[in-house]
Amino acid sequence: MLPLRTRPTRDYEAGSRSGGKEIYAKITGTWEVRPLESRRPKTKLAFMGKASTVVEIWPKPCMWREEHCLASRLAMWRFELGSADSPGCYFHAQALGDRAEPPFPKSIPVPRLPSPFVTPMAAVEFVLGELFQDEWERRARESSHHHKRWRTIQRQRWLSLLDWQKKVLDERTSSPWMSLKLAKPPADLFLAGSK
Repeated sequence: MLPLRTRPTRDYEAGSRSGGKEIYAKITGTWEVRPLESRRPKTKLAFMGKASTVVEIWPKPCMWREEHCLASRLAMWRFELGSADSPGCYFHAQALGDRAEPPFPKSIPVPRLPSPFVTPMAAVEFVLGELFQDEWERRARESSHHHKRWRTIQRQRWLSLLDWQKKVLDERTSSPWMSLKLAKPPADLFLAGSK
């Protein structure tokens, strides 16, 4: 599949401030899923393996020649779901980690930073909110049917995640961070309350 690319921007600073370098984001991902229901349309999925959304930030001149100018890539991180035996926080982000050389070489998969951006669409919204500070905030407040539906879905997922995290902290006796780091969410975490 082709990656999702944003348009080039300098709007990654809010208000009257402006970023210096014109950049764009490229978003790709690998999500191994299977449907949980036989009816159509299939609206509920289960994760079966790799679950990773990759965000790369590139300078504008490299926009269509990325494979020839990897050294020009400005940043890269992944939003991921851990496996049942993963040592880090189940919902996490990792910087770089796709090459052998530092910083963040592939051989050392830390840090695994906890992340609330757990779905591909949450990752897309994060990128849009970062690269288009003022414009995305305005668009996110629009009242069209699509915007309202998006807000409802994202709100339910955030509340489910926060409720689960609070429950983990209420039930565990370890430090808050270690409790969250070791906890694995229920399979239906984002299905509760869905229609």
